[in-house]
Amino acid sequence: MRGAAKGIALRGWTADFAVVTAMGVLLGLLGPFGSFLNGPVWQRILYWVVMAWLGFPAYAAVRLILARASSRPAAWTALIATGALFSLFSAWASWTVAHAMWPALGRVPWLTPAVWYGEGLIVSGVFALILRR
Repeated sequence: MRGAAKGIALRGWTADFAVVTAMGVLLGLLGPFGSFLNGPVWQRILYWVVMAWLGFPAYAAVRLILARASSRPAAWTALIATGALFSLFSAWASWTVAHAMWPALGRVPWLTPAVWYGEGLIVSGVFALILRR
């Protein structure tokens, strides 16, 4: 890749990272999925920004696959499956961090890892729609 092309690509990723950070702040302010009950706004912002940053590499990998994907259904199926697989890591990380920050979450019986994963897929899907080009 030539110097100018590298600069354009880096600006694109930098802009995406800034958007992901802003989305983390917004999610911290809004407190989706009941996270508004977890603690003060600064804790929620910290949590959601860190989770957005942890999910960014997975998003970047899926985006690189998308850039090379054709319009064939098999390519899109593989892309969706890859995104769902990468979301497992994000779900595990967010589950672990949230339970460390807010131990009372362990007393919520319906808040299972499967529910957490589903919520993560929703957030990932929204991020992908906002950041797609």
